[in-house]
Amino acid sequence: MKKANVTVAMLRLMTAMVLSAALAISLAGCGSSGGTSGETSGSSAPQASGGSPSAENPYAAAGVSDPAAFRQMFEDLKTAVAANDKEKVAEHALYPIRVNVGKVAVEVKTKEDFVKQYERIMTEKVRKALAAQDADTLFVNEEGVMAGKGDVWFGATAETPQRYGITTVNVGDSPRR
Repeated sequence: MKKANVTVAMLRLMTAMVLSAALAISLAGCGSSGGTSGETSGSSAPQASGGSPSAENPYAAAGVSDPAAFRQMFEDLKTAVAANDKEKVAEHALYPIRVNVGKVAVEVKTKEDFVKQYERIMTEKVRKALAAQDADTLFVNEEGVMAGKGDVWFGATAETPQRYGITTVNVGDSPRR
């Protein structure tokens, strides 16, 4: 009898937590972003789904808590890619990562595996997409932060302090055009 009461109480608590989180998420999109909803910057960069990004944290929808640290990681990665520094690029991944080669998904589990497969992962197409991508025009949604046309996706760890890095590389045809 007591076990059933505890289970019901836990279910009620979990339901209340989910409803509170949903309310907090919906309210987060109601704040001011510093501009009017009809303004555009002249950029054709995609906006994050679910509303415009916050001026303070344009990566918030992807779960990034420190936008300056995310931006630093992104710029450091671009520098490492431009220098063809395989080891440094491999340090910017959150393992395991997914590498989509056409319709086949491959899991790269370690930094060592990434370095061994570097040429297959960081193809010319992927390197060019990163080189051309400006941090101010990254696409952001609840799935992560996207560079290029889906060529590279970034994410954040759940731990504190967060770490940021590559979660997916799409080597074949990009899923978004």
